[in-house]
Amino acid sequence: MVKGILVWVLVVFQVSVFGQGINFEKLTLEEALIKAKTENKYVFVDCYTTWCGPCKRMTEFVFPSEKAGCYFNPKFVCIKLDMGKDDRRKFGEQYKIVAYPTFLILNSDGTVYHKIVGGSDIDEFIEKVEYGMEKKHSLGYLERRYEGGKMNKEELREYAFALRIANEKEQFEKVVKELIPLLSSKERVKMEYWFLLKDKEYGDEEVDFVITNIKALKRNVGDQIVDEFLYRNYNRMVQKYMIRFQNGALIDKENRKLIRIVLRELENINVKDKMQLIEQFQFIDAFLREDVQGILKVMEQMVVSGQGNQKMIPRILSVVERRDDRGLMLGIITLKDKIMSVLPEKEQKMCERMIADFNRRMME
Repeated sequence: MVKGILVWVLVVFQVSVFGQGINFEKLTLEEALIKAKTENKYVFVDCYTTWCGPCKRMTEFVFPSEKAGCYFNPKFVCIKLDMGKDDRRKFGEQYKIVAYPTFLILNSDGTVYHKIVGGSDIDEFIEKVEYGMEKKHSLGYLERRYEGGKMNKEELREYAFALRIANEKEQFEKVVKELIPLLSSKERVKMEYWFLLKDKEYGDEEVDFVITNIKALKRNVGDQIVDEFLYRNYNRMVQKYMIRFQNGALIDKENRKLIRIVLRELENINVKDKMQLIEQFQFIDAFLREDVQGILKVMEQMVVSGQGNQKMIPRILSVVERRDDRGLMLGIITLKDKIMSVLPEKEQKMCERMIADFNRRMME
């Protein structure tokens, strides 16, 4: 009977302690390391700043959850370090902390067991920590293996993955340069190597590789993931050109050649929102060639095609406003009714003011 009561009390105690979220203790790093050694635990360090949005979200929504407490409290001595304080500089240099939040998992001797950079929801966060707690995936173990020169390509892949999670970009790029020559084209298109491609931007060799091997990548990685990668890259290009146009920047002939290459690529690959992207690059192409009729033709197509490019019309009008081309302004005045018919009310008013200004300029 007494034994049963004691077990019940212990269970209630554990639920009350672990079910209150992560127990961040007010300890120095040195004190936390001593306690971790005594209790046979690791030290979990939340390296945050007061101005970091993802840090605040982790503090408000992830760390207080019962699930977080039940997972972290039995395994770790947990502390927080405000990296915005002046005395944290040496610590940041020692552990290569350059982005926030950074989460360190330390051995009781202060060496790195694993490292994770960036916020996430509770399930994803626990998944990342659990993955890194397995020795063969942990950053510290893989670093030692690499320094010993004993890595095969599977271990190099694991090390590169751990470095990416840890945001150690310089070492990541170094390891990737060693890894890529060891991989066949068939290996590079596998899901387990997608992380080597997913953060690349248009102009990088890796994006060319994705475009060339799009069918195999979609089959192995998934249509949605590959489509989102390509759309993000092409859309980023569009935004860069539109910003330059709005700022009145002059673009050289090499840029015109690049846009023609992009248009040929889009015509030959199967990607989501393909026609939307083609219209956007057709506008950029016409603008770079200073082809007034071409610009007006693409604008009309954007308005009537239903590809979603009516959202670009206000930005295009602001570009035209800066350019002050009478032929272009006259053509847009002619398209006014079509333009207004597809715009939300808020944007209608803004565009109507700009077109009215075009009218005024034409009368001067």
